[in-house]
Amino acid sequence: ISEKRIYTAGFSGGSRLASTIAVLSDAMQGVIGCGAGFSKNPTHFPRNGQSFSYVGLVGDRDMNYREMQQTQAWLNTLGIDNELFIYEDDHRWPPSEQILRAFEWLELQAYKKNLKESDPETITKSYQKTYSLAVSHLNNQKSLDAAAELNRILNNYKDFIAVDSIADKTKMLKKSKAYKKAVKDRKRLAREEDTISRKFLARFAEEQELGYSPDQFQWWQKQLKKLDEEYIDNSNELYQKMGRRLRYQLFALTIETFEIHVRNKEMPQADYCAALLLTQSPENSFFHYRLALGYAKLEAWDKSLSYLESAAKYGWENKAQWQEQTEFQPIWKHARFLKLMAQQ
Repeated sequence: ISEKRIYTAGFSGGSRLASTIAVLSDAMQGVIGCGAGFSKNPTHFPRNGQSFSYVGLVGDRDMNYREMQQTQAWLNTLGIDNELFIYEDDHRWPPSEQILRAFEWLELQAYKKNLKESDPETITKSYQKTYSLAVSHLNNQKSLDAAAELNRILNNYKDFIAVDSIADKTKMLKKSKAYKKAVKDRKRLAREEDTISRKFLARFAEEQELGYSPDQFQWWQKQLKKLDEEYIDNSNELYQKMGRRLRYQLFALTIETFEIHVRNKEMPQADYCAALLLTQSPENSFFHYRLALGYAKLEAWDKSLSYLESAAKYGWENKAQWQEQTEFQPIWKHARFLKLMAQQ
């Protein structure tokens, strides 16, 4: 193993861990962070001039989409070499072609840092792939995406290939009305998304500390209805994606906090999170299953059985999984559980 070419990679929480290893060890050459940025622990934040290279990957419907954009801006201010690839997807491991783009970028970084001898053929193929993508975006009138790829060429290939024509093309694109409007719209949507996100987080923090919703979740119902009508059902695709990101963010916040309260044996707070989760989607069989599992860990068997019954009611098909889940073992012989298993 080359000590100068050790890399870490991870998805979601694993991405935060991969970044933390690089920050604390100062021995990593690069990080591939998928679907999340750095740890929330301030002692794990990167410092000015750290030597590792960072490449982020995130889907445009991922709940951490804005976080990854902010991470890129932050790394730029710290002078840490970085790249961000955005593609069409939600919160999941990136598709193989995106992972390969990340590796190609890390190879370019290795060439720039003289960690290995540059390969002209590899560089040319990578350049051509990026340029073709830029042209495709231009042909589809996606000026922001096209500009992102052209900027990528200017930033990443100028040490290896003459890019004067790309610089001219980029300047022309950025002068166009379509590009200026797209930039303005993106900034406005980003402000809206951040405002709604902060509002949700503040309300959630206040109520989950109480362990109940003072208005019986009416505020949340109103906000979710507004989110659906104004964003997710909007004819504008950018609004739709923003709405889905905010919905996913609230789901992840609720279920992850529920799990924390389960581990800490905090029943009122767990009950609050369970109710909020079902406020978001009352007939979601997966939500009911996750709650059944959580209450089994709390040994709240009546609640666990009730949520399993609801999961079955709303279409859960893989009941055999329940007999493999050791958390449910104490109720395997319970009459209600046996009845559920007997139902077709």
